[in-house]
Amino acid sequence: GTMAEGSVGDWTMGPKEVATGKGEMLVTSEMEPWEQYLMSLYWATTTLTTTGWGDVTPLTTWTMVLCITVIVEGGFVFSYMVGNMSSLIAKIDPRASKHKEKMQQWDA
Repeated sequence: GTMAEGSVGDWTMGPKEVATGKGEMLVTSEMEPWEQYLMSLYWATTTLTTTGWGDVTPLTTWTMVLCITVIVEGGFVFSYMVGNMSSLIAKIDPRASKHKEKMQQWDA
């Protein structure tokens, strides 16, 4: 069944088949433990970084490794850029920053 049919937990209890990229399906219970772990890591990385599930999906273990690497690197680059932008914005008005620092000394 599907989630629309009211079954609870179908995403874990349904058939465990995954495309291998060779035009065949691979049953996850027949996969090596490291492949299952890699697939779980790909799912967690894609979901938790809010990258999302697009039209292009990695079908082999090595493309999953590549996708995980690119997603994590993209997160670091995005964080670095946001940090630099906020630093630049803080430096736009140095007089206001200095005044705020002096006022904080009086509050302490």
